Amino acid sequence: MILQSTNYISNLNLKNEYRIIGRNSKDFESYPDTWSETERITNKVAAKIFKIDNVDLLAGCCAFNSNVGEVIAKNSTELLTDTEWPLICQDSHIMVNYDEVSFLPFNFQYNKGRNDYYWLGYIPRLKLALQAFESFKRHM
Repeated sequence: MILQSTNYISNLNLKNEYRIIGRNSKDFESYPDTWSETERITNKVAAKIFKIDNVDLLAGCCAFNSNVGEVIAKNSTELLTDTEWPLICQDSHIMVNYDEVSFLPFNFQYNKGRNDYYWLGYIPRLKLALQAFESFKRHM
């Protein structure tokens, strides 16, 4: 489902649910290759684990209510919350759903000082993917 509403947050109706909020393809492609190419690998695995086609797990955006937040807070121990939190929810029989939105483009201004845009940038981004895979593995 592609959502473009500026009122996206106010229209959320979350009950016993963790909502992954991902980038549409145009926004996803606005990210440096070092990000998008390595995130595609993680997203492929996430799609299988959560049974959600074309999920964009690493956008760093999600939504849930306070009850789900309590479950997450009691069980969260990892640094990569993008993968850990939906796994905690899945393990706790909380629905994990997905929305694709058009308001998460890459902005170089907000990422000044990062050094992961050129080929050396694949190193930290591949480490991030490995960290995600380790998180997936722990929840198998």
